[in-house]
Amino acid sequence: MEMDTKKIIHKEVYCGSELEKIQKNNIESISSGYRNLDLELPHGSWPKSCLIEILSREESVSEIILLLPTLKKIVASNKYIVMLSPPHIPYIPTFQSFGIKEKFILVVNTNRVMEKLWVIEHSIRCNLFGGLLVWIKEPCTFEKLRKVQTLAKRSNGLNFIFRPLEAKKKPSPSPLRMTICSDKYPLLKMNIIKRRGPTKLTPINIDTSTIFSKKNTSKLKPNYDLDCIPPRNRGRNNILKKNT
Repeated sequence: MEMDTKKIIHKEVYCGSELEKIQKNNIESISSGYRNLDLELPHGSWPKSCLIEILSREESVSEIILLLPTLKKIVASNKYIVMLSPPHIPYIPTFQSFGIKEKFILVVNTNRVMEKLWVIEHSIRCNLFGGLLVWIKEPCTFEKLRKVQTLAKRSNGLNFIFRPLEAKKKPSPSPLRMTICSDKYPLLKMNIIKRRGPTKLTPINIDTSTIFSKKNTSKLKPNYDLDCIPPRNRGRNNILKKNT
């Protein structure tokens, strides 16, 4: 008697080569805003209720540029964005020019990993945010990251954690892991180093010119450049440098 293995295999069990089938599952997620990136993500977009780890060089704002379309969609659904220990002070007029309202941005600053874990835990328990963005430049053990991943499973929002590029050599419990770096403007180069599906060996080139072309500058007299955001320890008076 032949058995239909599809009926007895658990729905969360998948073959490593079946990214397209994973994409078709009815799992709530949010598009990245970039078609070529969505094609390489499990479920065809950013998955909720899991940890998404993005590695980049220090003092970079590439991750924020990448996530601008996502953050706009989150705010459009009246959900909050929690930024935990961002390396730069968010300049509100710039975010507003992309349709991201100030009242939906919550910033928490701390340099201690244990305090960051506390903020993550309580943010998830409140369950009011649509996007949790956490920057951890300090050394972080696998066990601590696994705790964050366990907490992320309870959330209904997107959970991004940003770490230095050097962390690529260390193991991580994050089901989705990638690196990002700035290429020749307006391109960002991404490499997926871990995902639920087949291995992605070639980099993904993200063209950000489309999001900047949609930027609403009608209420902003000066032109601001996200690449000119200085570190927060330089003070609030020079948060963004005007283009000349």
